[in-house]
Order: sequence, then C-alpha cells, then structure tokens
Amino acid sequence: MAEVSRLADPNYVRFQYADDEKLRVRIETHQRYSENATFRQWLLGVVAAQPGQRLLDVGSGSGQFPPDLSAVAVTALDISAGMLAKVKVPAVQADAQHLPFADRSFDRVMANHVLYH
Repeated sequence: MAEVSRLADPNYVRFQYADDEKLRVRIETHQRYSENATFRQWLLGVVAAQPGQRLLDVGSGSGQFPPDLSAVAVTALDISAGMLAKVKVPAVQADAQHLPFADRSFDRVMANHVLYH
C-alpha cells in the first residue's frame, strides 16, 4: 500500500522524472526482459500516423521515437524540462492536463505510459 501512495506523491514523481536517467533504465529493462516485444509495432498501428501529419506525443520523456515516425512532424510534450533536454524534435514543457494548443493542432495524439500519473 505504501508503494501506491508513493506513486501518487508529486515530490516522488518529480524525483523519478527530473531527468531521463531512471526512465532510460526502465526502458532498457523492458527491452531486455519484456515478453511483449511487439508493443511498439502495435502502438504504431494504432496511431496510424501518415507522412506529413502532425503528431503530439504527450509525456514524451526523452523523446525516443521509432524510426517509423521520421516522416511525421512530431512535437514532444512533457512536464519535466529534464526529460525534454535530449529531445530532438520541437518540444513543449507543459502539464498534460492543460495542453497549450488550439483544437485541431495535431492529426494524431499519443500518450504512452503516462495514464497511471
């Protein structure tokens, strides 16, 4: 039960996501040991972004975008400036609960691994 309250603690979340190091370790662990190696392919199929479209990646972390999205205009959004420090696409620091974009600014939106926040 203590773990659940820790995950909801804003200070603990800020500590975990102050930069990309802890996220990098989690990503590498999933890549190395996950049984669901097709998640990325599944995700890309669901997003179905086409060349030339605009894609908003909410909670982008350090912006590790698959090569399949190279023809898509990706914008990264994360609440953590430390996460966005290494992003190589246009990036916006903002809270996902208050998106700073006009309606219809993007053709597709994805929010991977952020719903538990």
